[in-house]
Amino acid sequence: MEYCGWVPTVTGHLSFSTIGYATHPSRSRVIRFGNHACILQQRDLLDVILLIPANSPAGRYLREKVANLIIGISGKFTFICVTDKSADPEFLSGQIFMIANCDARAELKNIKPIFSTDFEDNKGFEALQSELREKCAGYAEQTANFRLARNGKLKLAFDFSANEYIEQPTLCQIVADQFYYFFKDIAHVHQHHEPNHDALIRLSEITLETQNDWIIDTQHALYRAVIRSKRFRNEKTLFRASGILAYAKSFEKAFAGESKDLHAFHNDELEESLAISRQEIQHFDQKKLARVETVRNFFFALFGLIISATFLVRLKPDIAIEPHYLLIAFTSFIAAKPFHIVGLVFGLSWFYSYVAHYRDPANIGFVRVVLRWAQGFRQRSYYIANLIITVAFTVAAYFLLTY
Repeated sequence: MEYCGWVPTVTGHLSFSTIGYATHPSRSRVIRFGNHACILQQRDLLDVILLIPANSPAGRYLREKVANLIIGISGKFTFICVTDKSADPEFLSGQIFMIANCDARAELKNIKPIFSTDFEDNKGFEALQSELREKCAGYAEQTANFRLARNGKLKLAFDFSANEYIEQPTLCQIVADQFYYFFKDIAHVHQHHEPNHDALIRLSEITLETQNDWIIDTQHALYRAVIRSKRFRNEKTLFRASGILAYAKSFEKAFAGESKDLHAFHNDELEESLAISRQEIQHFDQKKLARVETVRNFFFALFGLIISATFLVRLKPDIAIEPHYLLIAFTSFIAAKPFHIVGLVFGLSWFYSYVAHYRDPANIGFVRVVLRWAQGFRQRSYYIANLIITVAFTVAAYFLLTY
């Protein structure tokens, strides 16, 4: 089976010499000779959702252990890419091997030292490539042959001969997409979206009759991502939409001659709409921030007035002023519980940072995990909310009647 997709490039001309130097989802190992390279990267393909952030090493470790013990699966895989020597500098080809860590731990220990081997010339590098292919071919879960063009067109060919693949076409698509995401990570820097959310474009299966259908699918996916992001009233999301729109324009320029079915979108008007939406959000954010700053300035002005009055009283001992009981109670509370006050100040500062948009709640791993859990309920949100409210009132009534 063959699949086709696009490695995003704004310039329309990929640099083969930079392919392989990836840091997401883990730092890759690369050995290179000219434009040809061997690349190894560890990837976690586990899709189990737990109420713990999986962005930290501890979170990933716990998620993996829970999946191992409860479900009996593992998400640890190693992808190895070996490029071929090509006479045409406009194309890069080779093989990609996907190896399950749990089934080939000993073999992977023998493979990793290869990526620290020294070679002096092209013959030494070719011998290293042959050794790597031979070691990977025997125990790879799946292998793909790839061909990458300078304009970003990526073709992947698979031999899905096993029964579990033949009987489940959806599984073939999922596996092919994982190879695609791996290659995009080593060949493309994620500039306009989070690396963890790199599912904007998927591979399209191609046949003799549908050679260019992938072009329409890719264009549709890019503009769908732009329009979906445009609907969120968030300045960062709108900036990302403009970046994805730049990719869409580059894609149309690169493949306009290969397909006559490309849709004609009003790109200039769409970009203008995105710019107006950003300006509108900035305007209302500035008004909101001005209100918050006004309250803060009023608080500090009132505090300064109280301090000034206190110094005046101390400078004039003949002035008899009886402090208000609330001031005495407030200062006594601060003196009695200084650590509680410091914690309260930090808490208010943390809350203020989100109100003033200095921080983005979407950057918190726990928030993203909760949202992913909530996506599974979809229209059941009202039912879940009513259930939570009922449980909360039941617990409160129980304690009120008991104590």
